[in-house]
Amino acid sequence: MKSSEIPDYSTIRKTVLERAVAREIARGRTKETGLTFNYDPISAETYRRIFNKLIHPGDIVVNVGAGFAIDPTDGFNHLNREILDACTKKDATLIVADTYHSNLLTHQDLKELTKNVNLQVVEANGLQMPITDASVAGMVSGNLINFPNAEMKLEEQANRLIEETYRILRPGGFILLSSFGYNIEGKDEEGRNVYNNELKKEDLLTLKRTEEILVSKGFTDVAELDIDPENEAIINKGYKSLPEERGGFIAYKPRH
Repeated sequence: MKSSEIPDYSTIRKTVLERAVAREIARGRTKETGLTFNYDPISAETYRRIFNKLIHPGDIVVNVGAGFAIDPTDGFNHLNREILDACTKKDATLIVADTYHSNLLTHQDLKELTKNVNLQVVEANGLQMPITDASVAGMVSGNLINFPNAEMKLEEQANRLIEETYRILRPGGFILLSSFGYNIEGKDEEGRNVYNNELKKEDLLTLKRTEEILVSKGFTDVAELDIDPENEAIINKGYKSLPEERGGFIAYKPRH
């Protein structure tokens, strides 16, 4: 696919999802529980406006802990698609960094099907990225902040992710954290909470604490992203309850 050319996702979504489901079933998981999806409380239009302003030709942007590169449920997780489309339109490079093998394979499927020259897929931990200092225009993360690493608490994970992001960003670069709002009713096949890993409420990372960490690591102009009321209304019809902590932030590395 040529730069600036956005694919027709409706023609490839089914193939991407079928491949992902087949891999999960091969691992012994059922179709119903093999894949989990979260909703995005931020609208696609909000992301589009931000990325259109901040991303320029030749930029490098990193998507950490990216999960699916497109939304196979055709629902409310807008971040991954909008960041890919923005980089494609602007002829910027999007590096998807993830350590989950199934996620990486899904991104590889997407790259194969779209032949997108702007997409790179890298097996890497967002807490220690193989990226040169001050070389990246922006970093987005749609699930890493509140998807717990088994080796550390969420606050430590957030501290390390934000610190590592500060290192790789060039002066004036942006960090965007979103999708704090997971479906807290989600269970795996053994009945465990998929998203919060059975964490106690006091161990969950709050939006306020996330903002404090951003400021403590040197980020400026921290702004909370608006939650989309239409998304909220529709999601409220489909779930028993929504987590209190949902939303997102954008912040910037100082230019000097």
